Amino acid sequence: MDSRTLQYYDAHAEAVFARHTRAGTGVAKYFRTAFPAGARVLDIGSGSGRDLNTLVAEQYQAYGVEPSEPLRARAGQGFPLKSTHRCTHQGRRICTWRPTGVLTNS
Repeated sequence: MDSRTLQYYDAHAEAVFARHTRAGTGVAKYFRTAFPAGARVLDIGSGSGRDLNTLVAEQYQAYGVEPSEPLRARAGQGFPLKSTHRCTHQGRRICTWRPTGVLTNS
């Protein structure tokens, strides 16, 4: 994500969260077609957490990546997940988790 876009998401995290959670997701209806049951799915740019929450509710092993700290924090308040998973610590890779599928809104 370019720095200008990241600055926008950081400055408007609450509005972005509200807008994205109000809008229905058009992609959720394709999850079962795109990913096998129980698949490991990486949601790149997980934003409000709406799609990530749907994936978890549908029993996928879903992980989200969101570069905006304020949006990530807001998503965690709106869609609290039972656990978090971090693959890096202090810039070093500490896990070898590999997704079965990838979801991106790009």
